Amino acid sequence: MADRARKASRFGCLIPIGLALLMLVALPYSLIAFLFWAADGSWDFEGRDNLRYWLFVKGSRLDRLGLVSPAATPPAYSVRLQEGTFPGWTVVTYRSAVAPEAIARAYAQRCRDIGLKVTRGPQARLLDGDETGAELVCEIEPYLDVQIYAGRKPGDSVSLVSVRVWGSD
Repeated sequence: MADRARKASRFGCLIPIGLALLMLVALPYSLIAFLFWAADGSWDFEGRDNLRYWLFVKGSRLDRLGLVSPAATPPAYSVRLQEGTFPGWTVVTYRSAVAPEAIARAYAQRCRDIGLKVTRGPQARLLDGDETGAELVCEIEPYLDVQIYAGRKPGDSVSLVSVRVWGSD
């Protein structure tokens, strides 16, 4: 009988230890899940060396599309998560030394390389004043697109590039 009591007390000690380990593992994940739930669903940040980039962009379609000859200034990201019927989006805006038409052609090839269908462009256009630009749209699936715009003002040596990926992947 005493032997049985010793075994029961040994196993009784394992239960609190197991619960403590479970709390140590589950608590950080629960806290992260709560913070995502409590946030407004929209994040804006700069650069590629932070936690938000790793959580929202790393490995996504936007990351696979990449940047075309980015300038020294860090890219700016905007992420809006899916909510109801809104599909969400991820946007990167950056400066590039490459001409707008060449940027659109590079993204058209990258879209094809990852299996997206180019539905519009790349097409050059003259915008407000003398600003030149190029646009491109690649279809992910019906009603979900990748929209690329690159523009350059006269006399500037860099183009402003915006890549918007609709939906989450």
